[in-house]
Amino acid sequence: MQDEKVQSRLMTANIITITAGGNDLLQANRTFMYTYDPSVFDEVTVEFYQNMASILSEIHYLKSLHPTPYMIRLIGLYNPFPHLSYSDFWVQRFNNILLSFRDERTQFVDIYSYFIYGGEHLFNFGRLHPNKYGYEVIAEATASCGFEPLKQEIESNQNENSTAELSRGVFLRLTRTIVTVFSFSLVIENLNFWLFFLFFVYF
Repeated sequence: MQDEKVQSRLMTANIITITAGGNDLLQANRTFMYTYDPSVFDEVTVEFYQNMASILSEIHYLKSLHPTPYMIRLIGLYNPFPHLSYSDFWVQRFNNILLSFRDERTQFVDIYSYFIYGGEHLFNFGRLHPNKYGYEVIAEATASCGFEPLKQEIESNQNENSTAELSRGVFLRLTRTIVTVFSFSLVIENLNFWLFFLFFVYF
């Protein structure tokens, strides 16, 4: 997060979505397949927790320098390899780590069960990446978490007298940017529509 342009855009972002951890697990699994040493998963779990704590800490710090309304959505992991007997345990352990960071601004988006039940229908060839239906599921799951406290802050900042709930269309016009974290690197996207299709980068 050292790039000044990225930091500047982050400070004015309203919605911050984070997808992380998939690459870490895949790399650990590759190592395990060669070494059969299960400790690699314990090591990567500790590193993942530390990295997520660092990311969120820096986001909160940068937002404190430019106090615009914002919320954070931590997108959970799905299991691309359910045939591996140990995969569910570690995917869910990573998801529990993400869940542990939940607070009034930060929500965990659980997509695990959608991809279990959706099966091949939600995956592209090779099962690593979601297809368009998979990304639609992720977007809808993210939207279902709601827009609090961002909506209240935007309403308050704009001194609106009406107590009526903002429609989704109005809310999206007020929202300027989405910052998506790909495996601990920032990529900035302009928000033009809600179904923004978060991209998971698996190697």
